[in-house]
Order: sequence, then C-alpha cells, then structure tokens
Amino acid sequence: MADSRSGERGQAIVLAAVLMTVVLGLTALIIDAGFGYVTRRQQQNAADAASLAATRLIAQGVQSGAAINAEVEKYVRLNKGDPTMFEASYLNEDGSVNSRVSASGVVPASASGVKVVSKKNLTGFFSQFLGQGTFQTAARADVVTRQTNQPRAWSGLAPIAVPREGLVSGQDYPIWNPNFPVHWPGYGLPMKYKGLVDLTNFVANPTQARCNDSSLSRRENCWAQYGLEGSVPIGAQVPIDNGDLGANIGTGLRENILAQGLDDNDGKGLYGIIYIIVFDRYDPGNPRGEITVNSFAAFKLHESDLHSSNARAQFVNFVDPSAIPGYSTTTSSGPRITQMVPPRP
Repeated sequence: MADSRSGERGQAIVLAAVLMTVVLGLTALIIDAGFGYVTRRQQQNAADAASLAATRLIAQGVQSGAAINAEVEKYVRLNKGDPTMFEASYLNEDGSVNSRVSASGVVPASASGVKVVSKKNLTGFFSQFLGQGTFQTAARADVVTRQTNQPRAWSGLAPIAVPREGLVSGQDYPIWNPNFPVHWPGYGLPMKYKGLVDLTNFVANPTQARCNDSSLSRRENCWAQYGLEGSVPIGAQVPIDNGDLGANIGTGLRENILAQGLDDNDGKGLYGIIYIIVFDRYDPGNPRGEITVNSFAAFKLHESDLHSSNARAQFVNFVDPSAIPGYSTTTSSGPRITQMVPPRP
C-alpha cells in the first residue's frame, strides 16, 4: 500500500514538473512576444518619421544624397531604431521605387519621396533558453510629395447682368440690388428684377455640372460661387430671374471672395474679381423677359460691399469672352503635399 502511494507521488511530481516547464515556456514566449511587439511599434515610428523628414528635404529642393541619408539616420536613431540597419530608397511620384539612397550620390531628378525600412535585432529574455535566441523586427514607410489641384476661384460667368450704358472704369455700380430698375432706368426692367439671370440653357454638360440643383435659386448661388460651366455667346437671349432671392446669391459671392483672398491694402478688406454679362436690350416678350448679351465685364467686389440682398462693385474693364476662365480650366495648380502612400512591391 505504502509503495503504491509512493509511486503516485512520484508520478505527480514528474507531471507537475512537465506542466511547470510548459507554463514557464508559454510565459516566456508571451513576454518576448510583447517585447517584440513594442519594438516593432518603435521601428514603425522610426520608419514613418525618417521617411517623412527625408521627403520634406526633397520637397525643399535638397539634392545631396548625403543629406537625405543623414536625415534618415537621424530620425531612425531618435525613434529607437538601429541607425546601422535601415534601408532607404527614393520613390517616384506614383510610389514606385526609383533607386537606393546613397550618401555619395545625388537625389534623382524624378524622385518625389523616400521609402525607409527600419530594422532591429532582438534577443529574447526567456526564449533564448528555448533555442530561439535572436530574432529581427522590421517596419516600412513610403512617403511621397505630390502636386495638388485646387478649384479656381471663378471658373466662368456669375449669374449677373448689368446694362452697358455709362460704365466707367474705376466707378462703383449696383450689380445686385432690389432697386436695380431704379438705378438703371431706361430699359423697362420689371420692378422685382435684382440683376440676376438664368444661365441654365448655357451649361455645357448639365448631367455632370457642379451646379445642377433642381432649384434655380440654388443653381444661381452655385454659379455665383463657382461660375458657369459653359459659355454664353454675344447676342444670346438670356432669361432674367424676376424675383428676390434674398441672401442666396450673397452666400455664393462671399465664398468666392474668401476663396480668392485678394487684398490691395485699400482699407476695404478682401475682394474678388467676378465676370458678368453686359446687356444692351431688355425684351419683355415672354413670361420671364430676356436680356440681349452685348459684351462681358470684370468687376472688383469687396466683401465689405456685399450685403444680405445687395452688392456694389467697381467696374474694371470689358473683357474678351476667351479671357474669361472657362469650365475646362476649373482647377489650377495648388500646393505640393507630403503624404504616406501604400507600399508597392
């Protein structure tokens, strides 16, 4: 009996020893895996920071490969990477690899960014006793600088029309006003006419136009902000909008003044240049009435001269229609931006 119990105790000790070994092994692996994860995160930070810093130098026009290499090394070291183990390559604007960064070379003319791979060797706290010893973590970051496009402040005509009579360069005129017919007598304009016209019939591609709302008032506000996506020929008959749209058109005009952001330090603040129709005849023959296009003009509109339902602007000059920015040039070059991109093989 005693021998049987002694044997069971011996088996229990062996089993406990095996289980403790397994538990300790798993604990060691968990601790080392956590350490590896932290180190991997540090390498990602190092790669991100180094590639961003190096790409900014390229964006600034730095041509020295030594300067690019030194910048990568600096930021790898600052973020707990190994400055002796990183890899760096130049990237083209589309994110493809151009060539390796060399301290003795120059930045390729077509380079727009830098790829950095930050590496570090680790020795586990416990896993080395299980025969795993040293292992490596690595992380990669790709960054390029790209040219952006931005909307032009004015892509075409605003939905405003004024009579040609008496326009003098440098003089202020009411271009949008509830008393428009009083300011511009002699044309037989209806009393509710504020100076707005309906440009719907002249939109180049209605299905793809930015200003395609079903509401005329919202279309006019959109045209005031972005301009007509189309063209109006000399001599065209353009329907007027015989009504009071309140602040709608003013919202669009103000947005574009702010977008242009021009200031000639005359004490009146920001202004924008708008292009509008100049007419020489009004025909009340249909239910809405139409004006006949005589020419086009540029007006200088200050934000301080724009109110909730009226605006005064300074006549600059008559313009050739071809000089008015059109729909085909609704964007212009914006700033270059630096951004991370998905790694390419």
